[in-house]
Amino acid sequence: STGSFTSVSQRSTSSASGTRSMSPPEGEEEHSQAYYVIKAAQEREDLQQTGDDLDAKIRKAEKEIRAMENTLRLMNSRNENFRKSLTKVDKSGEQASQLAMLEGQWRAVLDKSKHRKKQARQLEGDLQRDIELRELRDFNAGSVQQLGGLATSQPDLAPTLQ
Repeated sequence: STGSFTSVSQRSTSSASGTRSMSPPEGEEEHSQAYYVIKAAQEREDLQQTGDDLDAKIRKAEKEIRAMENTLRLMNSRNENFRKSLTKVDKSGEQASQLAMLEGQWRAVLDKSKHRKKQARQLEGDLQRDIELRELRDFNAGSVQQLGGLATSQPDLAPTLQ
């Protein structure tokens, strides 16, 4: 996370020095630009933290899904072995009720596994959308700032840029 902050600062510094000739000699424009560079870096850090938190939730959910799938495979195997060992069973007997209970547990585990997979996919999609939106906002802010600097340094272009 800190590495991305450094690279953003370095990029911003290099682009800031490249636009100095277009901004006023000294004053608020430089402070304003530094403010936006720092603000963008902080927002990226916040987004990175949010992404890290979501990623951790996704990894945890995926780990739980794998554990449930293993349990499901185990239950399927045991159920299959149980079915093979069945002979005519009394439908109202203890074995029949145990079979019904196991089948109910199996269905519950299967449903929970499907639900967790769906949640993981949704979290991944949400994270990707958040990242794309943040990048678009950063790009737009930089574009607006550059147009403002251009309008200030080139007053004859100001009507065209508005």
